[in-house]
Amino acid sequence: ISAGLVDKVSQEDLATLKKLQEEFAVELASLRGRVDSLDVKVAKLETQQFSTTTKLRGEAIFGVAAASDGIIGNNGTLLPNGGADRTNTIFSYRVRLNLDTSFTGKDLLRTRLQASNTPNIAGTISGTAAAPVINGLGVPNSSRLSFDSESTPNTFEINRLYYKFPIGGSFTAYIAPIGQVEDILNPLNPLESDSQGAISRFSRFSPLIRIASGGGTTGLAVTGFDWKISDKVKFQTAYSASNTAAATGSGGVTGGDTKIAAQFVLNPADKLTFGIGYANAYTIGEQLNSGLNADSVPLGPIAPGIAATGFKSNTVVGSVIWDITNQFTFNAWGSWTFIDGIAGSTGATAASTTNTSWLASLSGKDLFREGDLAAISFGQPLFTTSASSGAVALPAGFIGLTSPNTPYQLEAFYRIPVSKNITITPGVFFVFNQGSNALNGTATVGVARTTFSF
Repeated sequence: ISAGLVDKVSQEDLATLKKLQEEFAVELASLRGRVDSLDVKVAKLETQQFSTTTKLRGEAIFGVAAASDGIIGNNGTLLPNGGADRTNTIFSYRVRLNLDTSFTGKDLLRTRLQASNTPNIAGTISGTAAAPVINGLGVPNSSRLSFDSESTPNTFEINRLYYKFPIGGSFTAYIAPIGQVEDILNPLNPLESDSQGAISRFSRFSPLIRIASGGGTTGLAVTGFDWKISDKVKFQTAYSASNTAAATGSGGVTGGDTKIAAQFVLNPADKLTFGIGYANAYTIGEQLNSGLNADSVPLGPIAPGIAATGFKSNTVVGSVIWDITNQFTFNAWGSWTFIDGIAGSTGATAASTTNTSWLASLSGKDLFREGDLAAISFGQPLFTTSASSGAVALPAGFIGLTSPNTPYQLEAFYRIPVSKNITITPGVFFVFNQGSNALNGTATVGVARTTFSF
């Protein structure tokens, strides 16, 4: 060293350095030992980069909803209530605990526990075709909350159980004994969250996802994959079946409600996303099992003696998301569903209908404070636009009997961030011509949803 630095370092400096080395020899030896130990640990981490980890994520919703069904007296339709416009206010909750486990750092095993007492406030129909009775506010499925639940009240149950994992660099596979199609197919709606976004069921998902989404008695099983074809194109597909754990009756992998759905997602520009999707579904009985307006068309009251044992449906959906600026986003979707009602055990088509639906939304984030979100949505819930006879001779004016008026829904909400983990979302939505009939009036639902995330 002294020879190489003779022109730059004096002999006095070298002597000082040598003296320091001698004085701190013990400390330097200890430091070398620590560095060697660190090298061993780094080598171990490089060979074992990940260990199995489970994280707990939770969410709790407190919801207050005040609703008026708008139906006054016996309105002369198939859905009389025999009384005045009914109103009520409810206070309910929903809590979820997600146990997220990863074995490689790139996969995910999710187990979700859920308990809720938030009802379908629109209720159901009982009684007979000649004298139906509404159990709830308004027409069934017309004014449901985004966070309602069909589970047993106040009982924890498994709401999700799925495993998704990468295959190569462009495929992600998904398999779920208990799941939903939206876990694979992107809903293409920035307001789809039932805890931080939309306040109504209709405003969350299109019929592509909603149809055949009921799990029956044993849950909805789903499998599929997400294929990233390029940076601008994705292809997603899923197969779902209800009651897959049932060994008899309308169960098994193919015996209950079934659906195969596929979707292309296109990103031609940074701020623009398009989607085109298709679904083929079979649902048992005279319903689509969508939880939406016009979910069922009971043929029995119209053509006594012949009822549909199932619906075969084909749905096409187009979607768009446009980030107008960094704050404002426009999104919309439109759907066409072609339905064949199957007549008894013959397999023949009893009757066919065409249903349409659409929704458009404008939202703005961080408008007054960081984390806030304001949105307004307007759309047409599922609506039967045409019908044709099959094995059932439909009467003249069938559409006038079942769907005389186009339903519409208007929704607005504002999400207020109280803290990093708490938000409050007041909002209101109106359902015009609920049940596709102007005689049913307008349902009004006001909501105050408080969400705790942890």
